[in-house]
Amino acid sequence: KTYRLRVHNVGISTSLNFRIQNHFLNLVETEGSYTSQQNYTSLDIHVGQSYSFLVTMDQNASSDYYIVASARFVNTTVWQRVTGVAVLHYSNSKGPAKGPLPSAPDDVYDKTYSMNQARSI
Repeated sequence: KTYRLRVHNVGISTSLNFRIQNHFLNLVETEGSYTSQQNYTSLDIHVGQSYSFLVTMDQNASSDYYIVASARFVNTTVWQRVTGVAVLHYSNSKGPAKGPLPSAPDDVYDKTYSMNQARSI
């Protein structure tokens, strides 16, 4: 099955990076406009942005999978890096989510990664 997810960043100052362990995010819409479909392993969602993407539930159901949103471009000496975690549960899953949380882009200050991603949309 394939599901459409819509993610909004309704914050006032912090960009988010959104990802689902071992799943691709097929971007299909941003801000009410269709986009050329592209697959991403994670998406930076900046303040005020909304994205819709398709996620195909085609992974091995041996376990559940982590869904993660983490802050980007924050001064970690002032605040700890905030991470929100959820679990994607397949109905025939045989166990809990395993392993480390899926990694965000390597550098929380890697503006080049984020800008290249935005330009690709």
